[in-house]
Amino acid sequence: LNFRHPEVIRIFRLMTPLILSMLITKIMPLTDRFFLSQLPEGSISYVGYSYRITLRIIEILASGTMLVLFPVMAVNAASSNYENLHYYMTKGIKTLFYLIIPFVAIFFLYGKPMIKFIFERGKFTPYDTEAMFRAFALYLLSLPAIVIVGILYKGFYAIQKNTVVAAVNVSMTLLYIGFCIILLKFFNYLAIPFSHALTFNINLVITSLLMKRYLRVKGSRDVLVELAKSSISALIAALCLWPMMGLAKYGLVQYLALCG
Repeated sequence: LNFRHPEVIRIFRLMTPLILSMLITKIMPLTDRFFLSQLPEGSISYVGYSYRITLRIIEILASGTMLVLFPVMAVNAASSNYENLHYYMTKGIKTLFYLIIPFVAIFFLYGKPMIKFIFERGKFTPYDTEAMFRAFALYLLSLPAIVIVGILYKGFYAIQKNTVVAAVNVSMTLLYIGFCIILLKFFNYLAIPFSHALTFNINLVITSLLMKRYLRVKGSRDVLVELAKSSISALIAALCLWPMMGLAKYGLVQYLALCG
């Protein structure tokens, strides 16, 4: 490895702001533990388990698409074809949102049986199921924003504006901590997932505006229309489930079949 090679130096220049920002952004789990350790017993478990389920949903539905989308975005960015870059970004956003939003709508309304089937045994009581479901429902509100922000970040990496990502991440981390401090007084352990949802949705707005500025392309209205259509169809599907969800009490198989 020739550390004096211009492209190697360039790689390290691109990595440096991200590494420095991670020194701040990676403290979020520690701040969560700090806040939750001051709350009643069980708070750490409710937040920790519900957050892990949220991450598993993202990994299953979104990670693969993001992985294969980035090289295509990078190729178009390298050739300064920002119109194509914008096309693939918006296509990825619409596709992943279409996949994610039904899980948000259905689990937000009917996620409690899933938590009961997975966790309710031994010392994990119906009270714990209810408490964890509330945290999980709030984390679900951040799912679409997490996925869209992930693609937008890949766009910034493609156009080599890593400092933008670093600056936004640091700002959002500080905002998240501020939300936690304020909301803990009113929402107890739910302040953590509530702050998470607020922060990521604010991040989505800021990142979208920044990306629009850097790419200087039109077509935002088309994306918003597609996201609205997906949201409405997912909500209708969730509401149609309501008369049938009584069958879910008979077991996990019935519940999964209905959600499917």
